[in-house]
Amino acid sequence: MKIKILYIYPNMNIGGAQKVVIDLINNINDGNFEIYLACSGGQYLDLIDKDVKVILIDFDKKSFYKSIGQIRRLIKDEEIDIIHSHHRYTTALSNLAKINTKTKVIHSEHSTFKSKNFINLRGKNIIAVSEGVRKNLIDNGIKARNIELIYNGIKEEEYLNVKIVNLKKQLNINCFTFGFIGRLSEEKGIIYMLEAFNNVIKKGIKCNLIIIGDGKLREEIESYIINNNLSENIFLIGFRNDIKNIIKSLDMYILPSLVEGFPITNMEIMINSRTVIATNVGGNKEIIDNGINGFIIEPKNVKELEDTIHYVLKNVNILNSLNKNAKNTVLKKFTMSEMKRKHIDYYNALI
Repeated sequence: MKIKILYIYPNMNIGGAQKVVIDLINNINDGNFEIYLACSGGQYLDLIDKDVKVILIDFDKKSFYKSIGQIRRLIKDEEIDIIHSHHRYTTALSNLAKINTKTKVIHSEHSTFKSKNFINLRGKNIIAVSEGVRKNLIDNGIKARNIELIYNGIKEEEYLNVKIVNLKKQLNINCFTFGFIGRLSEEKGIIYMLEAFNNVIKKGIKCNLIIIGDGKLREEIESYIINNNLSENIFLIGFRNDIKNIIKSLDMYILPSLVEGFPITNMEIMINSRTVIATNVGGNKEIIDNGINGFIIEPKNVKELEDTIHYVLKNVNILNSLNKNAKNTVLKKFTMSEMKRKHIDYYNALI
């Protein structure tokens, strides 16, 4: 008999955690599972395999009790064996919905938080996507024995033989180009990256930065670029749905985040033989070995980022070995096949 697994996330809008959920759903089934997804909708729904049963639930907090009832009906009507929630709110709902049933609830934690209330995670089945996330959970009162470490993974074949879109040519760029891909929000630390680039450019050093993404800080970023006369050096191009096609347009990638879990973007960049400068938050140090396959800097440290950018531009040849090491790191440790295997083992151990 197949094990019935219900994956839950508030929405399938574009984001790192959502991408992990979609990849897991589309790759987990080895013939022994029946897969369901509950969410409120979103752009990523178009990426879900046709065999996955999608149930739309309004996870607005105003619909708290209604959401619990809908999950509970799903549990009973479909005889769900496992609920795998990837968000703390939907985990709380699931734990209430499964009362007096045999359904097991798993929570996957994708990020780190400061002084957050983790009361809704006080179950026994918790997956951390990095050691940094695992430690953060323990620091917030979750028992270590209840936490399993399973890294995110990606499929190399998805990045092979893709049509390359030359952003540098489109933007008339002819010098070394750094890139950022992600949500334009405060926790991404973008302002510190802008300040570092401003300092580099003002010293007469030639380089460019392409910012790919959208969010609430867009107007602030646009104003910063204009006010500092950086329009010929920093390009804000908005959201793109062809990330796989444009990664190789970037010579190097910067992740200046203030908080992270285990960002999938790092793996996407590194599998394409590109080097990442990332802040020392979340699981970044677990995939990036400073000076070997990338660079680790402290968050909010504008001077350190500026110095690292300057160092790379003066020693561009070092990227040959760093880029090679970056790709090999992902292939050795952070593959979808390894992520799938560990999740299947975890599910089977619960039943």
